[in-house]
Amino acid sequence: MAQISIDSALLRELLGHVNRAGRRIDGTRAVEELIEAQLAAWAVGDRAVDGLTGCRTRAAFGRDLARSTFGSGWADPSPFEERYLVFDVVDMNTLLDRRGLEAGDRILAALATATHELYGPADVYRVGGDDFFVRLGARPCVLPSPPDGVTLKWAEVSVHLKRTRRRHDHLNAWITHRLDGALLGAKPDGARATVGDPPTAA
Repeated sequence: MAQISIDSALLRELLGHVNRAGRRIDGTRAVEELIEAQLAAWAVGDRAVDGLTGCRTRAAFGRDLARSTFGSGWADPSPFEERYLVFDVVDMNTLLDRRGLEAGDRILAALATATHELYGPADVYRVGGDDFFVRLGARPCVLPSPPDGVTLKWAEVSVHLKRTRRRHDHLNAWITHRLDGALLGAKPDGARATVGDPPTAA
């Protein structure tokens, strides 16, 4: 078992906050999640897949999106058209405070399983915390069934963008930004959003 050294003042600050808020924290699990997140960001080995849920990661989404928007090459004149389902858990932090971190992990794992059953693992991404993206393609938009006592808020996002003469990194960042924004506007009864051409890159 590896030993790590943590700044004592930082640790006191964390524990003081935990005690004041009446929360519990699993230190080992917290460190493991930080390591998993960093490895996923670096796309180390098979870290294109989230260790907790088996979903593909935000880093994997970025690479998959870049391949899709590139099309058949730099001169591809065809539009990029895609549909996405984005969703997260309503008041996840409150659920964690009431049920604990392990229950939160179980909720996320159950959501991932339900979403994989609907869409398969290749098109389901856990992009951070309780945030999920699903590439729909031509499939109908169907929300996964959440565990008991859990409510989801969601949005369906349609993307239609020109490929030609665009800097693809700018295009990909714009799409991802709009998907993240759609999560902020998501509602329990669903929302709709359309992503058109982004502002011209400088």
